[in-house]
Amino acid sequence: MSREERFRSRNNIRCCLHKLDSDGLGDHNQEDRRGRGPVATSKRPSRVKRFFKWLGIGTLLVVLSGGAFAAHEWYAAKPLYLNNFLNRELLKVVLDQPEMLTRLGFLESVGITGHNAELNDDSPAATDALFA
Repeated sequence: MSREERFRSRNNIRCCLHKLDSDGLGDHNQEDRRGRGPVATSKRPSRVKRFFKWLGIGTLLVVLSGGAFAAHEWYAAKPLYLNNFLNRELLKVVLDQPEMLTRLGFLESVGITGHNAELNDDSPAATDALFA
């Protein structure tokens, strides 16, 4: 068998195998349910599906990494930045003192005013806990 004959037989086999699907029928025999003609049988997902798939994966990664960073900064004994540590400690103190929340106006700017009716706990035990 010459080189050309082997090449032709390989191409012929590839061509026939490509046309066959799992049922043994060629793609050219398949029609859609309404009988409108051949169905496009692409193995690859469309570009739109791939785009939204990767967009979703990217968004999920950004949200998870942002949440992990925020959790680390809130619960870590030594956060990555000194400013984050100081902000966290200030926020912990302010959230326990309703009068200071009202004075600073953190929550009023977003419409939360339920803390305005409460007073600070000025007992000696609360003061000791604040400075401990």
